[in-house]
Amino acid sequence: MSTPHDAGSLTALLDEAEALRGLVPQRTYRLAQEVLRLSGQGGPAAARALFLMGIALYEEKRPVEALEVLERAAECAAALPDTVLETRVHNGMALAHTDLGDFGRAVGLHLSNLERSRRDGNLSGQLRSLINLSTLHTHTAERETATRYARAAAELAGRAGLPEFEVQAKHALGFVRARTGQHEAALAVFEDALAQVRAQDLRPFEAMMVGGVFGALSALGRHAEILAREVEFRTVVTPDSPVLARVNLHLHLGTAHAAVGQTGTAEALLQGALRLTQGTELRREAAEAHAALAQVRRRQQRWPEALAALEQARALDRSLLEAAGEQLAALLSAQLAAEVERVRAEELQAAQAELTYRATHDPLTGLGNRASLEARLETLLRGARPFGLLFTDVDDFKHINDTLGHDIGDDLLCQMAERLRRTVGEDAIRFGGDEFIVVFPAVRDANDLLAQAQAVLAVLSPAFEVPGRHLELRASGGLVWAPADGTDPSTLLRRADAAMYVAKRTRAPLVAYRESIEAAVVARLDLDQALRRALDQDEFFLVYQPICDLASGRPTGVEALVRWQRPGHGVVGPADFIGVAEDNGLILPLGAWVLRGACRQFRRWQHAGVPVRSLAVNVSPLQLADPEFPGLVQGAQQEFGLEAGALTLEVTERVAVEDLYDAGRRLSSLRALGVRVALDDFGTGQSSLSVLRRLPIDILKLDQTFVRDAPDDESARAVLGALLALSAGLGLSAVAEGVETEAHCQTLLALGSQTGQGYTFAPPLTPEELLGWWTGQGL
Repeated sequence: MSTPHDAGSLTALLDEAEALRGLVPQRTYRLAQEVLRLSGQGGPAAARALFLMGIALYEEKRPVEALEVLERAAECAAALPDTVLETRVHNGMALAHTDLGDFGRAVGLHLSNLERSRRDGNLSGQLRSLINLSTLHTHTAERETATRYARAAAELAGRAGLPEFEVQAKHALGFVRARTGQHEAALAVFEDALAQVRAQDLRPFEAMMVGGVFGALSALGRHAEILAREVEFRTVVTPDSPVLARVNLHLHLGTAHAAVGQTGTAEALLQGALRLTQGTELRREAAEAHAALAQVRRRQQRWPEALAALEQARALDRSLLEAAGEQLAALLSAQLAAEVERVRAEELQAAQAELTYRATHDPLTGLGNRASLEARLETLLRGARPFGLLFTDVDDFKHINDTLGHDIGDDLLCQMAERLRRTVGEDAIRFGGDEFIVVFPAVRDANDLLAQAQAVLAVLSPAFEVPGRHLELRASGGLVWAPADGTDPSTLLRRADAAMYVAKRTRAPLVAYRESIEAAVVARLDLDQALRRALDQDEFFLVYQPICDLASGRPTGVEALVRWQRPGHGVVGPADFIGVAEDNGLILPLGAWVLRGACRQFRRWQHAGVPVRSLAVNVSPLQLADPEFPGLVQGAQQEFGLEAGALTLEVTERVAVEDLYDAGRRLSSLRALGVRVALDDFGTGQSSLSVLRRLPIDILKLDQTFVRDAPDDESARAVLGALLALSAGLGLSAVAEGVETEAHCQTLLALGSQTGQGYTFAPPLTPEELLGWWTGQGL
């Protein structure tokens, strides 16, 4: 984009948002919101942006908010004037009124739009109005009128060669059939529309058609077909699909799994449907999910929870049906009341079963708990067959809880539990926190055990959907083989936990227990305890490595590096203790000590006349995620008198891989304080070039692995040259790390590099050593 307000660029953004309608409504909303901001809240771009924001809110079933935004869009469109856009806006308003049960207002808007579109020759507007009128009359039980509108739309779209409207008209016709109980006919219509969508690559409508097929199959009781096509449906309905499509996916899959006796899977899916309906107007779908959940809990003999679900379903159904007719509402209310009474009688007979269940199952995930695990292990150990046990948890789960909140954390745990349940059934146990145990009661040998454990960890690899984002988690696992690795539950669990710790430290996904592991765990515990004492006992100190101009060798700044004078061990480098500090939470006070100490030394050099122009300090992702960190940085700048641009904070690629949006927002807030941001060790992690383009950084630090072989290796030079060209093209400064020889300097200069650091200039030095080195440079 050449300028923020370039009309062509705004149109391109709006076209992208339009293309994502029906596919990724949240992305549509964000793109349109950005256009609204850039357009200054007025003009054609603002009107279209407001329309797309309102439609995205409608697709997320938030009609009240949608109506507010669409009314603003209508004012903008009327002022232009733009009758085509005004017609689209009024259609959107009518849809929102329909969701809110204001059918009179909705009909009036649709009929007005239909007349305007016919007068203006706006064929798309006519088709939208006809389709929406069909859907509205289906809601009000005027089936014949609804059918006429749907058929008229299908015929008009077919004659005009507009397949995107033709398939929507077919969907409206299928909706009429479904609401009149003609489920076989509805299924035929939906399948025909789905085939047309796929044949003509009308992807934005695929989730809509899949939902229709799903609903018809569910109404016909053809649950085996639903399960047979589950992978197909999950491929179409993604975490970015409109909320109604996602709710229907959970609801119909949950009903199908319940029908074949898979109650654990069914319960998780139905609870997922209910979570998705929160904050929306999908009351009918929520009622259906509660009613289905009541049936699942009856099968599980969880009587109080079944009763609660039925009462919630009855309340929701009554409020829905009152809008359509008091007589039908009273009928359903009476049916549900009878069911409630029957459940209450059964509850009295099943009180003991409920207590037993609660004693042996985790209340959050529904998996077996520690008590059930110990009983299971005792039984297996008394048997003659060997078995395996996997101890696993999520890396950095505490960070997720701290930054996104415990509700998100609980949601993730439930989703993890469901994946484990679907993979190994009742052999999955929630041990506590984010720790899960999987028991493998039937294994042939160690290789078979390893393969089964790897398969379990693999199901935790795909991204998890939580409100507003997708999270990719990394699970670490420790594996034991019984009875070889232990003959009692306590020993097996302790050794599996130790093996998992080694997996975390080595970044290996899975580690099998061996005798040397327990010694490593003890050493790590000693290191943890020593670190906790080190900060209080002033065992840390800072050294500084110059960053120099490659051509002249003159220093342009310094990088602060922390060292630990550990008693009995000598000087310990950060690679040996920073990871432990991040695990035990000491990274925050240690990082604050490093930042303030480096800034204090920078001021001393300034007062002494040493021309150190810039100071670089390394920052952990956990520091960056700390909401208090910007205040700490600003306080250090003010206390020690650092001017804007004097302080550089170095972050690694890891911050972008974990959460690009959050990292970008936090880095931008730091840059607003006059801090420069450097991306350290670039090229050694997992970030992509697109991530690099989107991060608000000033400096790219090229890892020493690219520099080391460049003088003698043509391919290494080519890669290094490409990285330097990339940084220049993005307007970033580049600093080469690991400049150890004169050959390194000359190679970098020949490739266009200007700045570097390494032992060819100076190693990391204490403040006193750095002052002597600086004087020796004649500065």
